[in-house]
Amino acid sequence: DKTLEILSGYHDSRLKIIQQKDNAGKLPGAINLGLDYATGDYLTWMQADCEYLHQAIEEMVRILNANPVIGQVYTDYWVINEQGTIIQEFQTREPEEFLKYTGDPAGVSFMIRRSVREAVGPHDVDAYPSQDYDYRMRIALRFQSYHLKQPLFRWRIQPDSLSSKFGWKNLS
Repeated sequence: DKTLEILSGYHDSRLKIIQQKDNAGKLPGAINLGLDYATGDYLTWMQADCEYLHQAIEEMVRILNANPVIGQVYTDYWVINEQGTIIQEFQTREPEEFLKYTGDPAGVSFMIRRSVREAVGPHDVDAYPSQDYDYRMRIALRFQSYHLKQPLFRWRIQPDSLSSKFGWKNLS
């Protein structure tokens, strides 16, 4: 997709280009690689064609700063089509439902503490394409979660996306 070529045209000391050789570990491998280079106290990740609302990061950091026992915070989100039109508002599950639910209860808009990642370890590359469900369950078994009940993310569905190829239920 020419990403490396495009990025090579930028000369900004804040930009660090990390290349995942041979797609090692697929998507969970890419997440692990990126988080290995992350330096902040709070961590999150997203797909390139999705969007956080401008206040999303600030709101999730506010929750984590105010509640030291919370290991992960997550929000509701909108599902959007290729053109950016909202096609559904997705309300994520409450923390007490995590271990009862068969899909990813926290969804795609979330933030965790670095200490949580250090405790639960990296994503399991063998869990692909359900790595998010596996990771969320590993976190929920050891840490408290907080559901911020407002959509702060736009999750774009495209014909060639993983969710379109496998179906949302198979990814969770």
